[in-house]
Amino acid sequence: MGNDTNNDPAPSIYRQAFEQVKVEIESVKEDDFVNVSLDILATVITVQGAYPEIVALRPQFVQNLLRPLRYAGNRVSTSPLPCR
Repeated sequence: MGNDTNNDPAPSIYRQAFEQVKVEIESVKEDDFVNVSLDILATVITVQGAYPEIVALRPQFVQNLLRPLRYAGNRVSTSPLPCR
């Protein structure tokens, strides 16, 4: 993870969110893993192009930060991440 020595509270927020779901993540059996393949270069270029729109959505992410995250299979977690 990033270091928390700068003035940006985001790394500590991410660390806290991770710590809250760490046990749940570790409890997933390897048989339940899903292989995800993607083209890193294409993904980076796409995100760079969409960056202004992503930044504009930041208030919505912050507002919904404490809503549960829905995983595949409609299982609902207690994760403090946005739900869509």
